[in-house]
Amino acid sequence: MNNSTTSSSSSSIAALDIIPDPENNQVIIFRQNNIQHVVDIDEDELNIELGLDFN
Repeated sequence: MNNSTTSSSSSSIAALDIIPDPENNQVIIFRQNNIQHVVDIDEDELNIELGLDFN
């Protein structure tokens, strides 16, 4: 009989803060384990609406 062991690893994010930085066209993403990722974005891709739209 051939016994084999398969192992896999995966990671998950427990807490996530996303902070927009439109002056630098970036979004800063903070994870719970204190690793910081900065994602560059184009101004055309940034579509944020605040408030309610009743139209």
